[in-house]
Amino acid sequence: MKKSLGNGVDPLDVVAMHGADALRFTLAWMTTETQDVRMPVETDPETGRNTSPKFDQGRNFCNKVWNAVRFALMNLEGAGDETFDAERLRLEDVWILSQLENTREFVETALGAFHFQASLAGLYHFFWGSFCDFYLEAIKSRLRETEERPTAQRVLAYVLDQSLRLLHPYMPFITEAAWEGLNATLEDRSLANLAEAPPSDFLIAAHWPRANSELKSPVAEALFRLVRDIAVTARRLRSEVGLDASARPTILFKTSDLNADSLRTIRNLDRLMQDIAWVKEFHFGADVEKPPNSATAVVTTTPYKDTDGRGLGGTVRDSDTGEVYMPLGDLIDLEEERRRLQKQIADKREVLARAEAKLANENFVTKAPDEVVRRERDRAEETRAAIEALEKRRAELG
Repeated sequence: MKKSLGNGVDPLDVVAMHGADALRFTLAWMTTETQDVRMPVETDPETGRNTSPKFDQGRNFCNKVWNAVRFALMNLEGAGDETFDAERLRLEDVWILSQLENTREFVETALGAFHFQASLAGLYHFFWGSFCDFYLEAIKSRLRETEERPTAQRVLAYVLDQSLRLLHPYMPFITEAAWEGLNATLEDRSLANLAEAPPSDFLIAAHWPRANSELKSPVAEALFRLVRDIAVTARRLRSEVGLDASARPTILFKTSDLNADSLRTIRNLDRLMQDIAWVKEFHFGADVEKPPNSATAVVTTTPYKDTDGRGLGGTVRDSDTGEVYMPLGDLIDLEEERRRLQKQIADKREVLARAEAKLANENFVTKAPDEVVRRERDRAEETRAAIEALEKRRAELG
């Protein structure tokens, strides 16, 4: 950036357009130990001020935090009326608490070594990827059930409480405002006999989260990873076949006997899969057969056996593979889907032909920069893999 070139970014302009927390978040995210910071600069057409799309990530994460807090506040009414009972924790509760403790440990270690970007990245992936994308989805139906609501509420409040404490150094303004709303809704977010969350009128004066090894559960994390991988695969299949958002397909999972036994230990598994995979029914077992006209995907899973004190699968075993089937007969126009896939295959083959023609040209291979040649080879390999996947899906539809 040079003032004479007019390509500098004024931090006050960033604050005006994106917010102070977005500025702090992005600067911390870009903080590296050995490399220069790369920041493309653009001029905002409305204000004429210089900014950078880099700050969009900070603004988007601030919005995510705020929306998660709003969701929590709308669902925490009456959360302090009943005593927390750790025996009523579900798999998703034990999993998110374990993830939270692992994240706290990682953040402390990274901050202690002045690895600011690493600590923030750990928080970002926990809050957005684990808490928002999966835990909030997993408890939405429980928050509507009288019997399940109190436990889900208390875990939700505790995890949000601890997350705000961890995020505060990076995003002080939005987290302080969220803390005020949380205090007004539920002052004590501790989990009785399990985890403390000392109250504080202001977040800036609140205790930093304390270590709590009792929250760790490698078994719950591994078991939920199995469920999550199946759900992610189901979501991807939905997207690939172009299912309407309101469609609720049936999912079948062909797995080993050991994996099937592990899934049977999960209480309310059907409800959990319906919530996080957006399906109508979920069936699993070693004897599952692939229905005709089904979309298929392979999932690498980790089998378990035995149980621990929480009724979860016990011993982690070697990884295994399972198959996810999604019958499509009543969900889409099969003939139209075949035509769509055929067009995609034809388009990909044209891309592959151009790439192969370049690579067959000796002048290109010998005279072009190594990086350009490597990029062309990678493109050809990726295109071949895409064609293979598309042809497999087309064959599955008959």
